[in-house]
Amino acid sequence: SGNHNGYTASTGSAACRAAIAAAHSCVNRPRLLRDDVFVTVGCSEALEHCIAVLAPPGSTVLLPSPGFPLYETICRRHGVACRFYKLLPEKGWEVDLSNLKSLSDVSTAAIIINNPSNPCGAVYSKEHLRDLISVADDLKLPIVADEVYAGMTFGKPFVPLAEVAENVPVFSVGALSKRWLVPGWRLGWVCVHDANDHLRGSGVREGINSLCQISLGPSAPIQAAVPTILAIDDSNW
Repeated sequence: SGNHNGYTASTGSAACRAAIAAAHSCVNRPRLLRDDVFVTVGCSEALEHCIAVLAPPGSTVLLPSPGFPLYETICRRHGVACRFYKLLPEKGWEVDLSNLKSLSDVSTAAIIINNPSNPCGAVYSKEHLRDLISVADDLKLPIVADEVYAGMTFGKPFVPLAEVAENVPVFSVGALSKRWLVPGWRLGWVCVHDANDHLRGSGVREGINSLCQISLGPSAPIQAAVPTILAIDDSNW
C-alpha cells in the first residue's frame, strides 16, 4: 500500500504494540496495554534490553543449566556475573528450587526462566510455574521469561509465566521467528507484566525505551503485518 515506508516510533508502531499486548494478555490478569510492550530487533535484543535495564555491572543474574548460551554472552557483555541453577532431568528438566534459592544474595538482580525450554524441550506445568513464582517472590526478584517457543508445544499445554505471577514483575520476551518460521524477519518484543506496579519509579520502562531509541526497532512493513499475523486463531495457546 505504500503506507508503511516511514519511520515508526522507536518502541514500535502503535498498532503493532497494541496487537502484541492483546495477544499476550493473560487469563484472569490485568490486560496488557500498548505501553507495556516494546518491539525489538528479534528476541535476542529483547533479552539484552531486559538484562541491561535490570542488572547493573557487578550484579548477578540466575541462569538455567543446561540453558541457551546467549544468556551468558549478554550478561558478560554488560559486566554481569552469571550463576547457574540446576535443571533436573529426572523431573522433566524442572528447576531445582532449593538450588535456585541458594544462589541468590544481595547482588542478584533477576532470574531468567526459559519455558518452553531450549535446549531441554521442557514444558512447565502451572504448578511448577507457581512454585517458581513463590521463590522469586520470597527473593524479591523480577523474572525474565523467555517464551519465544510459546505455542509450539506437543502434548503439554503452554502456560505463560505471567498468568500465575500475582506479585512478581515478569518481563516476557518472544518473537515471530520460531512459531511463524521467519527468523530472518528479526521482530521480537518485551511485554512488561507488573500488576501491582512494583516498577513504578524504578526507571525500568524508561530504560527500555532509551535502549529502543538506539536500535530504532525492526522493519516498519513487518511491524505493519503483525496485527494480521497475531489475529490468526491460536487455539493451542
